Amino acid sequence: KASSGPVSLSIFAMAEEEKVNFDSGKKKKKHVKKGKKKDAQEEDACTDGGAEDAPNCTHADMLTHQDLHETSSSSDDSETSTSSDESDSSDDETSTGAFEKLPVTVLSGFLGAGKTTLLTHVLNNREGIRVAVLVNDMASINIDAQLVQDGVTFEESKDKIVELHNGCICCTLREDLIERVNSLALERRFDYLLIESTGISEPLPVATTFEASDEKGEPMLGGVARLDTLVTVVDCSNFLNDADSDDYATDRKSLGAEEEDERTIAHLLIEQAEFANVLVFNKTDLVSCEQLDCLEGIIKRLNPGARIIKSKFGVVSPKLLMNTRSFDIEAARMLPGWAGELLGKGSNHKPE
Repeated sequence: KASSGPVSLSIFAMAEEEKVNFDSGKKKKKHVKKGKKKDAQEEDACTDGGAEDAPNCTHADMLTHQDLHETSSSSDDSETSTSSDESDSSDDETSTGAFEKLPVTVLSGFLGAGKTTLLTHVLNNREGIRVAVLVNDMASINIDAQLVQDGVTFEESKDKIVELHNGCICCTLREDLIERVNSLALERRFDYLLIESTGISEPLPVATTFEASDEKGEPMLGGVARLDTLVTVVDCSNFLNDADSDDYATDRKSLGAEEEDERTIAHLLIEQAEFANVLVFNKTDLVSCEQLDCLEGIIKRLNPGARIIKSKFGVVSPKLLMNTRSFDIEAARMLPGWAGELLGKGSNHKPE
């Protein structure tokens, strides 16, 4: 096993630099503003940080059934209007029963980051959206799925929750993921699919699953589903401490990693943060303003293009996570490791 030292050292070199920048900025502010009012304003700014904060989901923030289809319909119209031939073909397909691809949001994040809490909040504020939910757990008993069921009221005729356990959808359960997503899409009764992955799942291999082809070159999922948003939940209170650890995934039994897993905790955290196109900084109430600024500086270096949303207790507007059409497949194809994953040659895990 390779040492995680260089990875941890690089993260904390960035952390020290971010701390210096933060302290320097804070000293300049003291010469400009004084008094208790300024201190209170700086405390409030801690949760804003120049990124997007979503503290409470009001009625206006709820994603409605109409919102979902207006956005989808508008985008689909622009995509299918490139030529009269394509338009005629689209009309023919519609008349024969063709259907829109099922949009999918994938939630990743380390164990304890708050994925299940976030998912529960989104489901409770979806306003009539017919959803399918797929919850992945490494354990034989899917605890997260039970927590979602206990915290959300599902309508049997409109909604559905599916469990995948005893493995991870980024590797050993990838074929099961393809089968379940295909099945849900072909039911043609859901507006949206939300997937919660395990704490040791990496977003990259899950994303490539949506572009994978079979031996005949036919898309396994691309014909019926599209990856809409790739979200990683970051635990603000523990990220830096975990990233500084020399532990391997197998050293922490609660993660449920298989014996063959050679990934370090530091590498896993970086993989989860680097590839997502939306990063939810959760548990902001458990860190200081200085710690939050430091963490944000590091994450922006790892993933400068991602949208950052700050939250407490997983409270984020569903509109920021569903039907955003923010996952850029063209940009993803250019990333190192994408082609290797499609060929089943991922370096840190072994697909089925």
